[in-house]
Amino acid sequence: MPSKQTLDIKIISCGGMIDLMSEMEASFLVNSLGLFRNRQAHGRATPRANVSLVRAYTTTDFYEGISGSEDILHLICHADARNLQTGNGKSDVTAAKFTVRANRGNLLLPPIVVSTGCSFQSVAWRTALQAAGVRVLIASTKEVTPANLTAFDMAFYSALLSQVRRGIDTEDRVKQAFALANDYYKGVHAIGTPYASFQLANL
Repeated sequence: MPSKQTLDIKIISCGGMIDLMSEMEASFLVNSLGLFRNRQAHGRATPRANVSLVRAYTTTDFYEGISGSEDILHLICHADARNLQTGNGKSDVTAAKFTVRANRGNLLLPPIVVSTGCSFQSVAWRTALQAAGVRVLIASTKEVTPANLTAFDMAFYSALLSQVRRGIDTEDRVKQAFALANDYYKGVHAIGTPYASFQLANL
């Protein structure tokens, strides 16, 4: 991936308006990522991220929303190792059906996916995303609490957008940011406190 100064980041929220946690995370990301700018000029400087938000209430919304040419897709959802719930609370997207669609050529995702859904770092979802063109997945193998996702989102996007890293391609920039953010994320938890472990997988 070529080096870019301003990253295009799409946020897909599958929580629905009745899910306060998902809505708060989506609002936090949309409102905070635009604050990272190339220089301070009374708010007029070039942002380091162009952020868009899509809410997925149904499986149709989900499949229509995830495809795109953005640099990063951030997926907010309630999930397990094989399923994720859409915003109406009645329909699920399964990794198996996702893989079938992707293998038919019907899905083409951004190359980097970040998810704060529970247990999304799984064999089934890695297989599904790889079939849709994803090269890097950042997610947790375990349950993610609201405090976990807040701490991780803040650490990762601060590490990613606080530095431009000129001459470094976007994928390597993401990997460097994850390494820095993950050290911080783990370090802010008190000794003995359980927390979700985020991992970066090359697909």
